[in-house]
Amino acid sequence: MLMVVGHSGCPVFLNEYIYQFHMPCFFFVSGFLLKEKYLNDMTTFFKRRFKGLWWPFVKWSVIFMLLHNVFAAWHLYDNTYTWKDMAYKLFYIVTMTGSEQLLGGYWFLKELLYASVISIVALKLVHIILGRKADNGIRTGVFLTLLFLVCAYVLSVLPFKIPTIGSKTMLATSFFLAGYTYRKMLENQSRLWIGLMALFIVAGVTFFFTGSMETTSWAVFPYFAVAMTGSVGVINLAGLIKGSALKALNYVGDKTLYILTFHFIAFKLVSLMWIGVYDLPIHRLSDFPVMSGVNMFSWIVYSIIGVIVPLGVWEVSQFMQSGFRK
Repeated sequence: MLMVVGHSGCPVFLNEYIYQFHMPCFFFVSGFLLKEKYLNDMTTFFKRRFKGLWWPFVKWSVIFMLLHNVFAAWHLYDNTYTWKDMAYKLFYIVTMTGSEQLLGGYWFLKELLYASVISIVALKLVHIILGRKADNGIRTGVFLTLLFLVCAYVLSVLPFKIPTIGSKTMLATSFFLAGYTYRKMLENQSRLWIGLMALFIVAGVTFFFTGSMETTSWAVFPYFAVAMTGSVGVINLAGLIKGSALKALNYVGDKTLYILTFHFIAFKLVSLMWIGVYDLPIHRLSDFPVMSGVNMFSWIVYSIIGVIVPLGVWEVSQFMQSGFRK
């Protein structure tokens, strides 16, 4: 939900605040939920990762690529593809090095795949070298987290780039391992004051320092600290949610892939509405990710529709699948 708000054209400070920690929190939670059994069954882990991350990336990217020229005819894009363009795009899709504009958030799937695979291989290697899980994994986790954070810095300042793996990948790996390590350090009880204080600290820092997953050079170190503070805040508050609110958030969270896939195209429905209301030229529909300068509250509408429409797509898909089974 924070991702959708961050893409909605929300006020500058809110946008900068969200970007301080919302994507790192995805990686952090993924590491937090890593099951120890996969350290002894890495084949199953790799299969599940590729099925859950690589395959959705390829499937939806190919579908959106094939629909690109249709979307262009509907003014969602301002360019069209030739067959040669599609051949290049297909290569980028299969290698997870590129996708469609309307799937702009799909870089996350690629980075999560790399981060999780690199993390579990690194954990396994350390455990093999040590012959045991040092300090129940805490010291190992801290060491590897810092190691890959340094790697993020190094890769960001190198005069050349390594294909498919860059500073962002190393940052994602560091966040993933930080979540894994935090889970081992965590007490069973979440604390409200820690959650609120952590998110308040991030808000205060945002007045003086802002970062994102694109952060490079020396700034990766303060960004990591701020992002981890926000992630720990989210984890502590999440542990206190109960009842209907918990059910609602679980429902939304389970549909993360659908929200990631369809929220940009849902934004186009809102843009189409603004075009009709304010009698704007139809080519404004290609504005990405949202139309700017409409009204000061348009981001709220974009945010709501950006979550609701993907949830509706999921419900329709489930209804159709149940019908096919019958």
